[in-house]
Amino acid sequence: MQENTTSVLDKEEILHIALWMPNWIGDVVLSLPALQTLRTLYPSARITAIVRPPVDQLLSNYLPLDSVIQFPKNKGDSFIKQFNYALGLRKYQFDLGIVFPNSLHSALMLTLTGARFRIGYRTDGRRILLTHSIPVTRKEKKTSYRVNYFHKILSPLNPGPVPDCYDPVW
Repeated sequence: MQENTTSVLDKEEILHIALWMPNWIGDVVLSLPALQTLRTLYPSARITAIVRPPVDQLLSNYLPLDSVIQFPKNKGDSFIKQFNYALGLRKYQFDLGIVFPNSLHSALMLTLTGARFRIGYRTDGRRILLTHSIPVTRKEKKTSYRVNYFHKILSPLNPGPVPDCYDPVW
């Protein structure tokens, strides 16, 4: 494992980005401004969202993304099936992975993709799985406006302040 740090990442090292997206459509919509900021920061990088249905339908034509991969997490899928699928994502050679959900499962699956750098919130014992874990208080986790909360995940990328408005994309 790489050392857990809060240092800013070098843009030249990042060619392919994996985004482990939230499961709920409302949370996905509130994460879209962070995706727009990410595209502005990395205009030449390939950005891939890893999602569960029906989020794949929502993001399939979303301009800041280059591709959307559907993660098969159905009620009947075993952990081993999910584990093997996440390992199979290594073929994409992600340089950076960003995990939006706060679950240990999401951070573990992102880690299995082999992303060299992994960013997410330091919750639920996930610190060991993330190369850049972001501290968050219990209060912040529950009460922060989600647009700001998701934007803060980008802090190791030095995104600057949260913009006052975003481009409508649909």
